[in-house]
Amino acid sequence: MKQRLDAGWSPEQVAGKLREVHRNDQALRVSHETIYCTICALPRGELRREMIAALRQKQSKRRPRGRGSERRGSVLKDITPIAERPAKVGLREAPGHWEGDLIKGAGNRSAVATLVERTSRLVLLGKMADATA
Repeated sequence: MKQRLDAGWSPEQVAGKLREVHRNDQALRVSHETIYCTICALPRGELRREMIAALRQKQSKRRPRGRGSERRGSVLKDITPIAERPAKVGLREAPGHWEGDLIKGAGNRSAVATLVERTSRLVLLGKMADATA
C-alpha cells in the first residue's frame, strides 16, 4: 500500500485497485476510510510523518468537504422560531395546532412528510414524490 501512496495514488485509488485485484476475497479488500484512519489516527512519530508525506495533500488532519455555498445560516426567510410561539400552544390544551417535518432517506432519494397534531398526538405520514421543496 505504501508503495502505491508513494507513487502518488490516493487512498480511494488504492482501495479501488484492491477491490479489482481481490474481487472474490472480501478479507483482502479495505475501504479508503480505513486507509485514511490507518494513516492519520494510528501511527505515531516518524512513521506518522512518513505516511502523511505519502498522501497527495500531505495534511495530518482531514477536513470536512463543503456542502454548498448557502449552508451558512438559514436560507428560509421570515420564519418564526419555535421558542417564540404562543404559550397556549405549549400547553397542548387547544386542538388544531400542527407541527410538520420532513424525513429524508438515504442519499436524499426518498422523503416522508410528517404532520403531528399536538393535542391528540395524531400523526399523518405522506410519501413525497421526491426530496425537493
